[in-house]
Amino acid sequence: MQEAESKRLRSISIPAISCGVFGGVPSVCIPLIVDTVLDYFKQKRNSSITRVDFVEMTTDLILVNFVNALGVLREVEYNQRGAIPKTRSVKNQIVVGHKGVISQSDTLTLGSISISVSQGDLTLDNSDAIVNSTNPQFDLTQGMISQAILKKGGRTVLNECKNQQGQWNSPRIRVTSGGKLQCRYVFHIVTPNNTKQITSVL
Repeated sequence: MQEAESKRLRSISIPAISCGVFGGVPSVCIPLIVDTVLDYFKQKRNSSITRVDFVEMTTDLILVNFVNALGVLREVEYNQRGAIPKTRSVKNQIVVGHKGVISQSDTLTLGSISISVSQGDLTLDNSDAIVNSTNPQFDLTQGMISQAILKKGGRTVLNECKNQQGQWNSPRIRVTSGGKLQCRYVFHIVTPNNTKQITSVL
């Protein structure tokens, strides 16, 4: 989030880092991811970022957990305004993207910030930046998301990532251009192994 802020970006798309294929428990990791992003905005009232998309490429279970996490936040917002929380079926909030097209499913608006959940291909996302969860070696030939980014973004992304060894204050992040992707930047982060690392890396 800080890196996106430093570049004055307006939108960022984040996958379910540490969840599913990464081995983490979605019901634990996802509320933490959502809470961490919201805590960031509480501290950065004048953030340049106005849109955060949580994008899941594979499983409905992870989508359900994202929708549930946003649903809890929505109820808190309604209660703070003295209104009765709306209750809607989680199933009805999940819209599956066909043929790799990202489709809107559920959106929460907090002030000027829009937070949404969708299922689709992260590499087709047109946010200013997308987040890629990778291994400590930043090997983009490994991992489902890394491989998809490499395939569609081209070797420019791979070469930029390799050439950045030792250039960042944090050894857990590297930033490249989007190559042939629609996004301007790709933030490559080392997959967090615990809740503290999830909070730190975001």
